[in-house]
Amino acid sequence: MDSQVRRLQGEVAFLENRVLEQQAALEVGAKKAELTLRAELDVKSHEVLTLRRTMEARENEVRRYQQELEAIIAELSVLRGS
Repeated sequence: MDSQVRRLQGEVAFLENRVLEQQAALEVGAKKAELTLRAELDVKSHEVLTLRRTMEARENEVRRYQQELEAIIAELSVLRGS
């Protein structure tokens, strides 16, 4: 009976160690994945910021062209009226 208890205790200890090893390996994998995802998120955030700035610059350029066209159209209207 004592030998069975010791054998079972040994098996439990072995299984506990395996669980701890697997858990440690999973934690390492999760940390690596987290670091990779954070790095990718930083890159994408920078890309979004750059694209927003580019879009704002183009929108400003379009507004400038629109104002120039409106001025030209107004000038043409004046010339037609005279």
